[in-house]
Amino acid sequence: MSVAAMNHFTVLSDDLEATRRFYCDLFGFRVGWRPPFQFPGWWLYADGDAPILHVIHRDPLPKERAGVLDHMAFDKDEPAPEGHVSA
Repeated sequence: MSVAAMNHFTVLSDDLEATRRFYCDLFGFRVGWRPPFQFPGWWLYADGDAPILHVIHRDPLPKERAGVLDHMAFDKDEPAPEGHVSA
């Protein structure tokens, strides 16, 4: 299996509005559709119709942290091998 593209990345924020302003003002992202999760956040879009940044509210943020990048997701260009177990 090989990676075809970056799908999205997720950051944690204790100030959703400031985080939205930062990414929208600096990079020109726009707030778009997000499923009705049980926690607050934003899905930010660039030019396309797929979100590239997920912002999740977390307050307080973890004390021990190297940053607030929660996770990254990739698209693959072929199916996972048979018997592959997803983490």
